[in-house]
Amino acid sequence: MNVEDVIRKQKFVRLDKFIFGETFSSGVFNKTKANSKNKFWGLTGSPDFSKIIVHSELLDWQKDKFAKGLVPFWKRSSFIKRLIIFALILFFIIRPLIVFVFGSFFFIFILLFFFIFAVAFLGIYFEEINNLKQDVVKSEVAKKRGWLYDPAIDEVVGFNLAAMFPKIFNLGDERFVDDQLWGSFDVDGVTKNFYSGIYCYTVINKNSKGGENKVKHFSNFFAINLEKRLPVNFLLYPESIFSRVSQKFNNHEIEVESIEFNKIFAFDYAGRKDEQAVEIVKVLSPAVQLELVDLSKKGKNLSVYFVDGVLIFSFKGKLFKKLKTQLIGGLNLVDDDLKFFDDYLQSIKTIATEIIKKL
Repeated sequence: MNVEDVIRKQKFVRLDKFIFGETFSSGVFNKTKANSKNKFWGLTGSPDFSKIIVHSELLDWQKDKFAKGLVPFWKRSSFIKRLIIFALILFFIIRPLIVFVFGSFFFIFILLFFFIFAVAFLGIYFEEINNLKQDVVKSEVAKKRGWLYDPAIDEVVGFNLAAMFPKIFNLGDERFVDDQLWGSFDVDGVTKNFYSGIYCYTVINKNSKGGENKVKHFSNFFAINLEKRLPVNFLLYPESIFSRVSQKFNNHEIEVESIEFNKIFAFDYAGRKDEQAVEIVKVLSPAVQLELVDLSKKGKNLSVYFVDGVLIFSFKGKLFKKLKTQLIGGLNLVDDDLKFFDDYLQSIKTIATEIIKKL
């Protein structure tokens, strides 16, 4: 895969010329070396180090451009300068003629058009900078922890996740995975591997005119390899009126010790209740219930899939929206951003520790 392919595959169209005043060229900047000797685990297999090196090369170049000081596009873009000059000429010189010939309403329409264009232009600019900032911060967190991070989207992994774990990933169409992270942490002296990312899918609805409306949905997921097979496979998902009706109809409703847990989560599992409930309750010890309740308050609509020897946690939406770390003028990773990620991981680690004790 060459760099041009990578740039086309970025999750958003990388406007490097727009943001930095120049475009990226392969081989000009390469600081990142992925260590293929490290054993990283993922839900669909091991990461592709050759691709990640190229993706990281592009990200390092962008980070370096930020560190040298970003010159705003309005100070260096000849197009923007010409546009501003044209707007001034339009307002002060041509305005009387336009008002005389077409009326004041038409002139107001032109001003409104320029205003909407400027807002959209600035929106794209700052949104792109924020996207790059999130990628860089996650990359730095991974480096500090000895993990592996891939900022690019991966449609193949999205397809494979939906095929291998349909109960939690087989949603919508046009699926892909973004911001993949591979790492490990210690659980009672034993190293356990984890894998996380952002899962994206598109829901296509027909409108009244026969056209299609596409809505993108995102979820942050964390998966942990327990390396011990669970006695039963089941899914915890947010409780709702529909889930209550479905569980009563299928006789799948299970009550555990925690009243708050029973209000937050519903159960989905195969088989009869009298055969599965005992094993499910064994896995969901009081300590696990408490941690899951706390974890559900840190994100929207938490679902947890207990399948074979793997735990998959999924939050609706994107978790890392507001970051305090600044990039312009040099990267200075803020402790709060690092702590924000570690807090989620610590809760998941505690849950995995308690479950492993019961296996």
